Amino acid sequence: MGFTDRLHIYIRSNRFVLDNSSVWSDTLGEGKNANIAIDIGSLSLTNGADIGSKSWGSGNGGTITITANDAITVSGKSHINLSSEGTGDGGSLFITVPNLSLDDSRIDAATDGEGKGGNIDINVGSLSLTKETYIGSKSWGAGNGGEITLTASEVITVSEHSLVTVSTWRGSSGNGGSLLITAPALSLDKSWIDGETLGEGKGGDITVDVGSLTLNNGADISSDAWDIGNGGTITIAASEAINVSGKSRINISSEGTGDGGSLFITVPNLSLNDSWIDGATDGEGKGGDITIDVGSLDITNGGDIFSDAWDIGNGGTITIAANEVITISGEESEISVFTYDRGDGGNILITTPDLDLDGCWIWGTTAGEGKGGNITIDVGSLNLTSGANIASNAFNVGNAGKITMSASDTITFSGNSSVSVSTVGSGDGGQILITTPALDLDKSSIKGATLAEGKGGSVQVRARKIKLINGSTISAESSSAGLNITKDPEAGKSGNIVILVDDTLQLDNSSSITVETAQANAGDIMVNAGFLVHLRDESAITTSVAGGEGDGGNIIIDAIFVVMDGESKVVANAKEGSGGNIHIGIDGDGAFLKSTDSVVDASSKFGVSGSVTIDAPDTDISGSISTLPVSFLDASSLLSERCVTRTAGELSTFIIVGHGGMPLSPDAPLPAYYLLDKPKDQQDNSSFNKQEEPLPKQTTSKEVFVPFDINCCQ
Repeated sequence: MGFTDRLHIYIRSNRFVLDNSSVWSDTLGEGKNANIAIDIGSLSLTNGADIGSKSWGSGNGGTITITANDAITVSGKSHINLSSEGTGDGGSLFITVPNLSLDDSRIDAATDGEGKGGNIDINVGSLSLTKETYIGSKSWGAGNGGEITLTASEVITVSEHSLVTVSTWRGSSGNGGSLLITAPALSLDKSWIDGETLGEGKGGDITVDVGSLTLNNGADISSDAWDIGNGGTITIAASEAINVSGKSRINISSEGTGDGGSLFITVPNLSLNDSWIDGATDGEGKGGDITIDVGSLDITNGGDIFSDAWDIGNGGTITIAANEVITISGEESEISVFTYDRGDGGNILITTPDLDLDGCWIWGTTAGEGKGGNITIDVGSLNLTSGANIASNAFNVGNAGKITMSASDTITFSGNSSVSVSTVGSGDGGQILITTPALDLDKSSIKGATLAEGKGGSVQVRARKIKLINGSTISAESSSAGLNITKDPEAGKSGNIVILVDDTLQLDNSSSITVETAQANAGDIMVNAGFLVHLRDESAITTSVAGGEGDGGNIIIDAIFVVMDGESKVVANAKEGSGGNIHIGIDGDGAFLKSTDSVVDASSKFGVSGSVTIDAPDTDISGSISTLPVSFLDASSLLSERCVTRTAGELSTFIIVGHGGMPLSPDAPLPAYYLLDKPKDQQDNSSFNKQEEPLPKQTTSKEVFVPFDINCCQ
């Protein structure tokens, strides 16, 4: 033990073993602590062995340098320590070795005073941390945490509840330190990498630069903010893949007044299986921002990416960009920006050539006073199957957010999938804006709704072609009751639906575009098609008010052709209020075609019925009808003469048994498909018990039976 900055410790050996023993250097005053240098073949610390350099006063901690040609093993609660308890900074630790193994042991560079925590630099071939091993540069006081650098040329494995941390402790004012991990492969199993702040300071920053990253069995990479400090920044870059499974987590959330941190992930392939990426806030602070830049993203089995706001703080922003595909499957898998109190929901932005949603959720919902989050999806193709949902809902006084979906190729819904903006409280429903060349709905829905006094959400779709089949719906609904619409005509009013289609809108098999209210005034429906609107098989475009004084909405349809068949209908009804007006406008030389079993109706049961206007051109086809010739064709040249008719004699016949491709005359039947080898009167009965085989097309009969009177037709 030295008390000046002039004493140093040097150890050189092929093999160095510390068993329940120590190599230690302290400074109690102003001077810099002594340095320790160990240059060996192999080093073993066991049974509580200790190598350390600590600063107790204003002096800085010393430097520990350990170089081994073979391996370093630290086990049995052994310890390598360079910390600061005073105003001085912690020291520095440098370890260079092909293989470093820590088992139930610690490497600690913490600060408990005003000084900065020590720095740890480990350069290895492989690094293994097991059985609650700890590597940390933590700040317990006013000082900032130190810096940890882990570099491996092969692999880093952290398992069995081990921890690597650059965090700040409760009551401290310092910022967390920084952690840099570089390796071809990093694996965490039931273990943590931590840069959280429990005090006033900012959480530590974590940078992971690897080939592959695996988190399993509750593993965690986090930089949380638990008090007034903000969360830190986590940056993860992998050149191959990141796999997060078994309830593992990457976390930048805020639990106090501080804001959540920031997360950046860059990787060709990211997989979340029963695990989550968390940027939520549970206090006054804003939720963390999550940015993911990948080739492909796969979220399965309850995987979750969220930045929710549980208190007065606003939710964060989630930005996901994939240059190949994003797949989210499973009814508990989701991406969400919820808000539960006064804070506003965050925003979700997704960009990818191909987005496949199977039974999952993308949410932007508010359950409190705050506004629901906005969802923006910009893709090549979007496919929703098996009850997948995209929703921005308002369950209290807050308004729902906006959903914007743009696709350069197709958007397809099937299997009870849906997109919805709705309100259950006094807040208004949001908006749905969809732009795509082709929109196909199969037993699915697009819906803006209100269940209370708030206005329902509105829907606008712009496409080249739109097809709804098998009971699919585009709707704006209000199930609100007990409203005073005389005082407030907007109370509980359903939203409007606008459909802009460049070519064709097709509704088939009980599909519908509908605005419906229980009592409130109904919104309007506007359909503008560049070519055709086709309703068939009990499909409908309707606005209706089931009860109360609410007025039915208006329906405006403009197209070149409007076709209604198979009991389809265009209806604007009300009960006590006025029925809506219906206007069907036919452009150019088009036409309005309606089957007798289809209906166009604008009526009110007790109120004033609306009007029906069909603005279609009068079509004069007389100029296109050709004048028929006066003379009639003479069939005698095509029909054979009946000899028996002219001669009043017996019927003469000329029969060649066989099959030809045409009848013998226009009024004669086709010849049979089968040939008979013998005339009927020469056949024995056994031939009828056999299945006749068809002969090739050019086969001729063996015999010709010609009963013919040569004088008949002379």
